[in-house]
Amino acid sequence: TPFDTESQTVSINITSIEYPMTGSLCGDVTNLEEFNYYNITSVILINTAGSGPSSPSVLAQTLQAVSTEPLSLANETTTSTSFCVKFDPPSGINQNGPIL
Repeated sequence: TPFDTESQTVSINITSIEYPMTGSLCGDVTNLEEFNYYNITSVILINTAGSGPSSPSVLAQTLQAVSTEPLSLANETTTSTSFCVKFDPPSGINQNGPIL
């Protein structure tokens, strides 16, 4: 599951909100890790009249990014006209998505 790793709680105040014609509010949360899950536990809207009720939680995931370099690169000659390149993939946190 997405939450098998260590988690941390971060409180973020979004002060700049876009209010497009669709009626949806959008506040950007930046500086997140690539290809990672985030559990947004609550959003509370505040105006001059006070704070509203908190929202239900929602699971979000950031997009994939380029992986770091492969590890333990080596080659092995297999025939007179070919060779095999062997390597280990980067550690899980550095893969930034599935390795194809």
